[in-house]
Amino acid sequence: MNKIPKAVSCLDRALSLNPNLERAWSHKGIALSKLGNYEEALKCYDQAIKINPIISDTWYNKGLNYYNSGNTEDALSCFNKAIEIHNKSADFTKLTNQPLES
Repeated sequence: MNKIPKAVSCLDRALSLNPNLERAWSHKGIALSKLGNYEEALKCYDQAIKINPIISDTWYNKGLNYYNSGNTEDALSCFNKAIEIHNKSADFTKLTNQPLES
């Protein structure tokens, strides 16, 4: 647990250099959630989603954050969004892996 504040500090540094790093926002949310700082974590997930709304992992982690804070209704909504995005991504992957017909 003592490494998490250092991770948050490193992520803050990365975000100060480039505030458009969706993964850094998402990972900062994970770290803050592990520290029990659910409201700040939620802000990080929202920023990550604002940058790239089609990353299912971010929606899933946002759902975990809601769940861990006792908000099961919003957690379910986020989990459903993560599943929806994942399924669309899987469908696209199937389509793009099909051989071209001549």
